[in-house]
Amino acid sequence: MSKSASNQVIRLLPFFVGGLGGTLLFINRILTAQVTGSQSRSDALGVIEAAILILVGLLWQQIQAKTPETVDLICAASESSESNSKPVSPIKSTVS
Repeated sequence: MSKSASNQVIRLLPFFVGGLGGTLLFINRILTAQVTGSQSRSDALGVIEAAILILVGLLWQQIQAKTPETVDLICAASESSESNSKPVSPIKSTVS
């Protein structure tokens, strides 16, 4: 497994663990006949933990912008410059 592929797996891990935890908490809450006070408190903590993990996973997925590369632009000679017969030099610019 390459370094970038393992980075991607690590970046996705909190997102999926938080989603799995939230889903399991929801299933547990639905299947329980009578909810006790302690279960309510643990569900609240579990939902908060799942939400934090999902948000961390989303933050880790942010894309960083690349720096622009320098390119050489070749200008086409216009009719006025052809009559003057001056050579056109390339212009250096950065791509936005």
